[in-house]
Amino acid sequence: MSWGVNWKASVGLLGVGIKYLAVTLLVPLIVAVAYGEDIWVFLVSMALVAALGFAVERVDPDPDLGPREALLFVSLAWLAAAVVGAIPYV
Repeated sequence: MSWGVNWKASVGLLGVGIKYLAVTLLVPLIVAVAYGEDIWVFLVSMALVAALGFAVERVDPDPDLGPREALLFVSLAWLAAAVVGAIPYV
């Protein structure tokens, strides 16, 4: 019995979540198009976030999560959501 956390499983699943976060950047992209704003910021952000998601997912492509790994995943997912949401505005 291991008392540690399988961080690779949490990070691998986080890659999937990050890819979905890249899709959510479509909303500000559509708003920017509607208002005639510069869209390159959102396109570049989407590409970077999607690439990061694919790269991070390769850490563990088939994760097996227990309660500890799930808690780590949720914590990292909230952090990733905040960081990804701030990228276009930095």
